[in-house]
Amino acid sequence: MDEEWTDKDTAAVEAESLPFSHPVRATQAFIGALLSDDPESDEALRTLVTPESEGAWGDFASAREFARRDLRISLVPRRDEDAPDVAYVKFAPDEGAWIHRGVTDDNVAAWATLIWRPEISAWGPIACWRVHQIGPYVHPIDLPRTAPGFDPNTM
Repeated sequence: MDEEWTDKDTAAVEAESLPFSHPVRATQAFIGALLSDDPESDEALRTLVTPESEGAWGDFASAREFARRDLRISLVPRRDEDAPDVAYVKFAPDEGAWIHRGVTDDNVAAWATLIWRPEISAWGPIACWRVHQIGPYVHPIDLPRTAPGFDPNTM
């Protein structure tokens, strides 16, 4: 069998090489928990979202429906210069090239909005990113930030 290395393989390697404290890793964990059949997955999901958004997620049924769509997760989060404690992870349709350098607003199916929340993490910096919502872009001023201006990349 002659298998050829593709840009999809390269993307998978790049995803695995991200540090555990990366916002994309938190997004992947969230999507993984949404797709899990484990009866404990709802409890795991509650540890991955902001406390302020927990009620909006409800039983996570809508989020589970979203997670079953054929989408890709960008490995390069969008950051606003004045809000390094907020990360936006792009979901794009599962089509075209797997590797794109940089983040654009092109072809966005939704953004996962994550907030750096160290005060609620029981596991230290690897678990400080919390998903606040999946949907359209939300300006940082409208988010429940507790570490405004802190840049997790400096750790």
